[in-house]
Amino acid sequence: MAICPFTTWKPISGPAGSYSSGPFKIVHHTTEGSTAEGAFDAFRTNRSDPHFTVDGTTIYQHVDTGVAARALRNSPGGVETNRDSAVQIEVVAISARTNDGPCELV
Repeated sequence: MAICPFTTWKPISGPAGSYSSGPFKIVHHTTEGSTAEGAFDAFRTNRSDPHFTVDGTTIYQHVDTGVAARALRNSPGGVETNRDSAVQIEVVAISARTNDGPCELV
């Protein structure tokens, strides 16, 4: 794993440390905002940057995929989710649930 050559490298607050366990998995989230810059500000403020942020034109990479990122919430006494072999991807979008169907990106 590494820094991917097809991304724009944009480190923010650094990794959460080494992976601790578990099979590798991918976690997708929406930023619940409309711009990558707004997401970067939130990551900086909360020290919560993922491995990748994807907007309409660019794939940004914030953390080398060989180490854990910080976007997941860790409940006290629970699994240390950030270090549980999760590659974290944030999509710049706002999710919405309509009254008659599943979630969709708007």
